[in-house]
Amino acid sequence: MGEANAKLDGAYGESWVKGTPNAKNCSGFMKSLGRKLGIYLVDDVADKMIEKIDRDPAWEPLGTGKLAMIAATHHAQAKRLVIAAVTSKEYKGSEGHVAVLLPKAAKNGEPLVYCGSTGAAQSPGTKSIFQVFSRKKLNMLRFYLYRSTLLGTYD
Repeated sequence: MGEANAKLDGAYGESWVKGTPNAKNCSGFMKSLGRKLGIYLVDDVADKMIEKIDRDPAWEPLGTGKLAMIAATHHAQAKRLVIAAVTSKEYKGSEGHVAVLLPKAAKNGEPLVYCGSTGAAQSPGTKSIFQVFSRKKLNMLRFYLYRSTLLGTYD
């Protein structure tokens, strides 16, 4: 098992909020993963986390849309920590969402993601990005690269 697998699986199995498994909490999953990687992430909901990441110089915004997703995928393949994120306002939903982009693709070639979720968007690395986020909203989906920490190898 790669070192990234152990970190991701460990964070997914924890509970940032007592009584709520991170599998059901995308921001809790990200905060637990951040703690394992030595990265501070604001202790708040996904919308606030995205707002903070957007202003944090430790995170490099890669943009939105297809070209940003391609660039983000290349960074993930280089063992870098890359996230996909969208706010509730952008998505016109009740909650924002954050997920880790993996260096592997689904059979259809779409990148896989790892994330918790209150709904059907839970993915322990088994769902493609468009099984978690709507393909129609790719132009809103933000990609960020953490500048200094490697996620590591993922099997």
